[in-house]
Amino acid sequence: MGKSCLERWIDESNIEGGFNYGIENKYKSEDDITRRCALGTLKEGHFFIEQVNREKREFDEIYVDFFDAYNGYIQIVGSPTIFYDNDIIYFLRIYEDDRMCYNKYLKSADISAVELNKYCKDCLEFCVGLKNRVIHNTVFTLFNGISETPHESILFNENEKINSICYLGHNDILETNLKVINDSTLLGIMDNKIYVFGRNIVPYEIYSDEDLKFSSFEYDSVSKMISINAMKLKDRSHSYGNLNAVLLDSHDCRIFESSLLISTKRYGENLSYTFIPDLKNDILRAYAINNGFLELVNDEEITCLEINTRCSP
Repeated sequence: MGKSCLERWIDESNIEGGFNYGIENKYKSEDDITRRCALGTLKEGHFFIEQVNREKREFDEIYVDFFDAYNGYIQIVGSPTIFYDNDIIYFLRIYEDDRMCYNKYLKSADISAVELNKYCKDCLEFCVGLKNRVIHNTVFTLFNGISETPHESILFNENEKINSICYLGHNDILETNLKVINDSTLLGIMDNKIYVFGRNIVPYEIYSDEDLKFSSFEYDSVSKMISINAMKLKDRSHSYGNLNAVLLDSHDCRIFESSLLISTKRYGENLSYTFIPDLKNDILRAYAINNGFLELVNDEEITCLEINTRCSP
């Protein structure tokens, strides 16, 4: 559970400076819960709050193929579970909380990537990458929850299908997996190695492993840590189609698809955590990573495709 969710929970459950977390019928202070969670000694239960609007049935018969989240908005791209004449109609929706503020249908479009622009503060910008080497970019503003007429543009990539998309600023799109560190520095994957790309400097490698195939990574500017998702090659002579995802740490390997790195300031120091969906055991695993990987206790079974933050923690 994110810090903003924890604060909301505390506000709603506050009883004389403490709150009832519904496990031992005891009152715990926020500091006590956070401290025990960070130390990995919280054994009584987990910190997940499930928010479901049971009146809505719009997701009952669809596949959610892609999603992204930023600044309180959730972007969902999906397709119906039942379709006719082999003609799939994809939809793209954007929600603010549980209210849909944008809805568009894409006919027979093989979508391969979506991305919200994390640099826009006064508008909402997103793009959709297609397998036919086309990128649809859309920008619009919201006023009291009502979207103005969106400005749409189409970009073309003549080389190959769009596998990933990255924004470097407003209307500044790259068709690759890059992370902005500051105004003059980028991190990116090239030749299965993580490189630093800087202004007026020769790119240099900061990490590689010949037995791993890197798929993605996250950089946290507060803790200055990199969380890497990689695929371990089972057999280097027959590596194609024979990959397993692994967690890059000193522990045993666990199958997962993506991770999320977040940081928060507590007791005068920066604390960093990563959340990883364990698809093999259907558990969302949480780790404190300031001094190596310390797994936090969680017994909640959850089917999870990807981890993302809707608001800043």
